[in-house]
Amino acid sequence: MLNVFRSRYCWTMWLGALITSLLFVAAHSQYQNLLTLAELFLVGLITSVARIRSGGLLLPVLLHMEATTLGLLFG
Repeated sequence: MLNVFRSRYCWTMWLGALITSLLFVAAHSQYQNLLTLAELFLVGLITSVARIRSGGLLLPVLLHMEATTLGLLFG
């Protein structure tokens, strides 16, 4: 998804990160608590930034796995 927003302007990449984070929240719509949705948005934003910075998918996937594990252990 972030590749769609690549251009010579860096703000388009960050717009893509915001939209991707909102889609991440929508994909986890089984949660009803507003705080949980805000946390999911933050996880989506962090994984988007990891994708932008690393240029690959390994780091975002590992971060998603970590967030899922922490949610299962402490959620």
